[in-house]
Amino acid sequence: MASRSNINKLNLTNLGFSVVLLLICCICCFFIDNYCVAQSKSNNIILIKGGTDNKATLIKEMNLNCAPEHIYLKPGWNWLSFPRLERTGDNPVDAIGVLENINPFPSQIDFLGNDNQTGQGISLTYNYGIWANNNLSTIQSSLGYKLYTNNQDISHIPTSGKILDPATSIDLFSGHENWIGYFLNTPQTPAQAFGNQMDNLYLIKTQNWTMTKINNNWVTPNSSISLKYGDMVVVKCTNDASFQWNNSSPGPAGDYLAAASENFTFQEKADYLPIYIELGPGDDVKEIGAFVDNKCIGATVVSDTLVELNAYLQDSTNNNQQIEFVKYYGTKSAPVPTGDYWVYNPYTMSKEKRKISCNEQVNYQLVSFKEKNELLFTEKVYIKCYPNPFSNTSAISYFLPQESMVSIKIYSLDGKLIKTLNEGNLPRGNYKMEWDGKNESGSPVPTGIYICKMMTDHTVYQLKMAFIK
Repeated sequence: MASRSNINKLNLTNLGFSVVLLLICCICCFFIDNYCVAQSKSNNIILIKGGTDNKATLIKEMNLNCAPEHIYLKPGWNWLSFPRLERTGDNPVDAIGVLENINPFPSQIDFLGNDNQTGQGISLTYNYGIWANNNLSTIQSSLGYKLYTNNQDISHIPTSGKILDPATSIDLFSGHENWIGYFLNTPQTPAQAFGNQMDNLYLIKTQNWTMTKINNNWVTPNSSISLKYGDMVVVKCTNDASFQWNNSSPGPAGDYLAAASENFTFQEKADYLPIYIELGPGDDVKEIGAFVDNKCIGATVVSDTLVELNAYLQDSTNNNQQIEFVKYYGTKSAPVPTGDYWVYNPYTMSKEKRKISCNEQVNYQLVSFKEKNELLFTEKVYIKCYPNPFSNTSAISYFLPQESMVSIKIYSLDGKLIKTLNEGNLPRGNYKMEWDGKNESGSPVPTGIYICKMMTDHTVYQLKMAFIK
């Protein structure tokens, strides 16, 4: 039989454990009640209230899972990714299992994906109780998707699990679109997020804006554009590559969203054609609408001398119908005659007075409402290489704004000629060649830094190339 003193010690011990458990419970309740309560519909994230300087701190950074994360969906189309899923690494999860959690659940769902390796579109649809799968059975956090529901109000998808590791590699394939997800909790400009990969890209597209490289100039509608947690990004690249999101300093707060048109009405589709429109400094137009067969397919509010109009051509891309433009001045509207604007031809790199056909296979359209036939972007000689450093081959790309003699040679740092890549006269245009790290005799050069020198009729350009065996 236990003595009274031992019983008292046991009771005190139990009392001590009870007090500790009570304190832990109080702390947890306080944390949940005061911190894990804020939700952001605009950024599709869970926020922790408080923190340094009274700013919301992302719960994702702390890898805490005190509540499901909600991806909010507007009626119609949403471009999105799924940074947080119940999986290991970037392993795929069942798509229907995720989409069945949409609340409220719609009667119609169109879920679109992209096989980035082949560029082939894939899909999963739901129509009044029946799922139909076209090669899209799983979801991955590193990929991007387009989701349509016929809900008439805001809905959401609760997700849980661990956020994808920021260091996860993403493969990009040249020649077609790559649909990828942005899973960093820090918003960044495209240049910050892609880092050195920007030299390899020529198209960056989100649901609200598109960046396009024209004559080696990045064209963008607004300097405040950024990529945010949960975004889906469409990119096109010159060369196959594997990269990681550059986790650098934060970019602009919020996201660029063009002001809604008040004079034109149109319906968003799964995809759009970006039309960049340049206006003269004295043009007092308020809005511009694009029409096909008297139906508005997109509009933009004019806030600067260069604006982006997203034209939803999904129903018109297989015919020869043409796009008409209408200017709205605040009190009246007026169609823009064909002879009053210029359209840039990316193949001939010239400007033409013509209409835009819906079936033109281009990444963008560039239109100028200026009276003079001025170049929208200064054309200049450029030369670049990718990848750099390289171990097998590096692609050397360059542009000539006019016909010229062109000499491209590889030199060692001490000035010794290693290899001649081009010697002769070339017409205006874009060019591409490769250096395989070999000299004139076909022998591999030693690991080191080499100079690629390009000489034209007017200038000399050079860049450093790092070869690694």
